[in-house]
Amino acid sequence: MFMSLRSLFVVGSIVLLWGGLGDLVSAQRFPYEAPKAPEFDSRGQYVEPETETSYPAVRQSTTRPDPPRSPRVQRAPRPYTPEPAPPQSQPAVAAAPPPPPVPEEPPDCSQYPGMMSMARSQEELQWNARLYLTCLLKRGWMQDQARQEVIRVMESLRASRQ
Repeated sequence: MFMSLRSLFVVGSIVLLWGGLGDLVSAQRFPYEAPKAPEFDSRGQYVEPETETSYPAVRQSTTRPDPPRSPRVQRAPRPYTPEPAPPQSQPAVAAAPPPPPVPEEPPDCSQYPGMMSMARSQEELQWNARLYLTCLLKRGWMQDQARQEVIRVMESLRASRQ
């Protein structure tokens, strides 16, 4: 029985190899025997295929056509910024809604006229005047009214120094 299986295997291998070789030989003729695909015009009508000799000769032009021109915008290169790492997934926790915003109390601006009166230089006086103006605007004063108040304080300081 052992010999018969072995001989059966050898015969089967030869048959498979011979069948594979036959396919390879027939495949070599394939490009020459392939049928031509039908050709159709733009209206869908059948058109007889042209033979290789009926193609017109291709002529080389000596002038090159200009490429289409479009306005080009030059932009400055953007600096490299690394992309932030994706957030790590965390277990789903019911997020409490943020607390409602607490209205801020208006700042106390009473210290700025005193700071302006103790200024040692013109630059320090101007800096304190800007801080006073900003504080008045945060309290809700109109810009013109706040500016007039700062000017009034500065003029009273000049008058008291003379």
